[in-house]
Amino acid sequence: MAYNKKAQEEMVGFVIIVVMFIVMGLLLMFMIRPTQTIKKDLQTGNLLETLLESTEEGRPIRVIIESCAEGTASDCEVAKNASIKRLDAALVQQDIIVNRTINGYSFEATSEGFTRINITNGTLMGNKITGLIPLQNIDVILRFYY
Repeated sequence: MAYNKKAQEEMVGFVIIVVMFIVMGLLLMFMIRPTQTIKKDLQTGNLLETLLESTEEGRPIRVIIESCAEGTASDCEVAKNASIKRLDAALVQQDIIVNRTINGYSFEATSEGFTRINITNGTLMGNKITGLIPLQNIDVILRFYY
């Protein structure tokens, strides 16, 4: 009888060791996995800065977006329409933007966890480059997908 008990103890020990190796392997796999980073691009950031400094209805789009973040719905619509117009015009000259064939873009203005403006155009898959400008009370992000 003592022989069988010793075999059972060895099996339990073996199972514990196997489980420990599995857990350590999973932990290492998640720790080593590359994190997705935002690839910021100078040209995209410059285009975003130019967009924000351009004027609509006599005011810079930057000011209109900040007003949108404060809850003025009409300014959100003005900023959205002006941004669409300018971004679509910029895509006509896409080689100047990023020296790549652009498949699509997304433009968003987020404040306090809420997306105030969200514009997408084209295919939003594949590699992307990002321009990010934090304003007084809102973050403005432009992504080009190529």
